[in-house]
Amino acid sequence: MCRCGSSRGLSALGWHTNGTLTAGSYYGAYIAGRKGYKSALSHTPEAFMRPPNLLLYGLMASGIALSACSPESPLSPIAQGPSFVISDGAHAGNSHFFFLPPMVRNPSFSGTFDGTRSPVVRISEDGSPLVDLTATIPAGSEQYQVDWHTDRFNLDPAKTYRITILVDGVVLGFADVDVVSTGGQLKNVNTGEYIPLLDGRTLPIKFRIENGAIPAGTPLSSLQLVYAERDNTTLSIYAMMGDGSGRRFVNVGTGPTWVDNNILARGAWQDNAIYAMDSTGGNRHTIVGPGPSYAPDFSPDGQKFTFLYGDCGGGHPIATAHADGSGLAVLPICTSGIPRWSPLGNRIAYPVGGTIYTAMADGSDIRAVTTVSGIVGGVVWSASATRLLFSYTPSGSAHGGIYRVNTDGTSQQQITDLAADDWVQDWSASGDWVLFFSTRSGSLDLWVMHSDGSGAVNLTPGRAPPDAVQWKK
Repeated sequence: MCRCGSSRGLSALGWHTNGTLTAGSYYGAYIAGRKGYKSALSHTPEAFMRPPNLLLYGLMASGIALSACSPESPLSPIAQGPSFVISDGAHAGNSHFFFLPPMVRNPSFSGTFDGTRSPVVRISEDGSPLVDLTATIPAGSEQYQVDWHTDRFNLDPAKTYRITILVDGVVLGFADVDVVSTGGQLKNVNTGEYIPLLDGRTLPIKFRIENGAIPAGTPLSSLQLVYAERDNTTLSIYAMMGDGSGRRFVNVGTGPTWVDNNILARGAWQDNAIYAMDSTGGNRHTIVGPGPSYAPDFSPDGQKFTFLYGDCGGGHPIATAHADGSGLAVLPICTSGIPRWSPLGNRIAYPVGGTIYTAMADGSDIRAVTTVSGIVGGVVWSASATRLLFSYTPSGSAHGGIYRVNTDGTSQQQITDLAADDWVQDWSASGDWVLFFSTRSGSLDLWVMHSDGSGAVNLTPGRAPPDAVQWKK
């Protein structure tokens, strides 16, 4: 399995990770413009089983689109083959996003180039993420580009590969790629138009993002959150809208997490059990006894949750369980913070001192993301699972701030100043709103801001200090 980002062994935790990428030979690939092209390539099971001796080709997608939809030459897709498609402004997709040659013919566009984005190029294999790549703007151009070095991956001709372009979790477009074993198979396509890439190993992925490609921000009044506040020894859970309206009491406790009609939370003052309840606070019952147990976090589908269970040197072990508390498993990970579940449901992120790690939800495949000169106070995922926000106080600073980093450790950036203390709490599924605690008003309050750090609003002025908060998943 390929890996993105840096990988280091965690000897202190008894872990070892292998960061070696599997080297391949040459690969064949083309970008399909419409569903149903596969019959034109005459793929056979025998061809899929041949030893890989593959050349990499990029086929112009728009040419395929013309042949696939021509009424004079209808094509019937092979039943056992997958469906393929491309989506951008030239193919009935986002009108301000365009793939560029060599993947497709040069499209027509008239919008204004948006060079302010940090797009992520996600390569998926049969629907599962394979690698995330960060695109940049070549000097003097109005396009984004990243090279996919396919010789680092053991591609399988029997599987489907999709290139998806995301910005802060928003999908702008995608194109499907099919691995073929010979260039002759590409020539069977009616257009006969294909592009041999330089050494048969690298696919330049080029695209254009224009103003208007990113949807307008999600109104805070359409989002819901659940939070706890601490009034001396009283811990109370409340739910409200993202703009602070509609506040209502749920139950006692702290550390709430909310999926559908289900809320999990730790107990009230000195009650270190985890409870389940409905979203009104009713039907409250214990699902994990005192471990002590802290900080539950639902998986995106609500079927499982992570939490802190017991104590270990300098922190707490991470554990997982089913939503009803059964199947409790303690992972061989000791964290100094709170684990948070990836929106994709496959990995968790957590800090150990000044280092941020991610791991599979079963505790395997641990990867170091970044190390800072201080203690990381919290880590949360972007909706696309390609970025993390985290809090820490730099050495020599009187206050802590919020920082952003790609999951491969690149492009670390400070997004709040150090005039007060800010602690990140959660990133919305829409990708555009961040919940955080701050002392910038002179007291500890719950705030919300845009994901770039702008537009901060105090949601709890004059209230008791917040203790924990999450968006409804």
